[in-house]
Amino acid sequence: MHIPEKAKKVFDGVIFDIYQWEQEMFDGSIRTFELADLKSAVLVVVPLPEERILILEQEQPNRPHYTTIPGGHVEKGETHEEAAHKELFEETGYTAGVMELFHETFGMPKFRFNESVFIARDVRKTSDQRLGAGERIAVTDVSFDDFLALARDNTFSVSFTFRWVLYEALVDAEMKETLRKTFFGK
Repeated sequence: MHIPEKAKKVFDGVIFDIYQWEQEMFDGSIRTFELADLKSAVLVVVPLPEERILILEQEQPNRPHYTTIPGGHVEKGETHEEAAHKELFEETGYTAGVMELFHETFGMPKFRFNESVFIARDVRKTSDQRLGAGERIAVTDVSFDDFLALARDNTFSVSFTFRWVLYEALVDAEMKETLRKTFFGK
């Protein structure tokens, strides 16, 4: 969804901005429309040997424990791929030889965002984590099947569009095999 030229920014946030504009309806009446514009983000799937996937057990102030994968917001002047490399390194201490674009989302009605999901290839541990002041992250891994099952877990914090990809693979054997080959190259 695009932001009309006549839209006014009514909230200038750290993570998202809110725009409003007046829109004429088919009957001639006028209504106020809104759109949330979220800062771009990345997620990184890290396939490991023996068909395991790296996951993060994470805590942040004022938020209950949750499970996720490496990721974060794209900073101004940074490409999505650069952000994926940075987030992987900071949150796990791993570096990737290659970041392969896997999936992109560009929003939904009334909510605009750009999220890129990458698959990290040729990963190796090169450093300790470099966590922010509000992060506690334990790096662990799960089997491919357990990773898919996270799609049903309310504490798994990933975008709804990526969760849907995992859920499809969880309930469709053909999709599961396609995703397995995509992640592990087998």
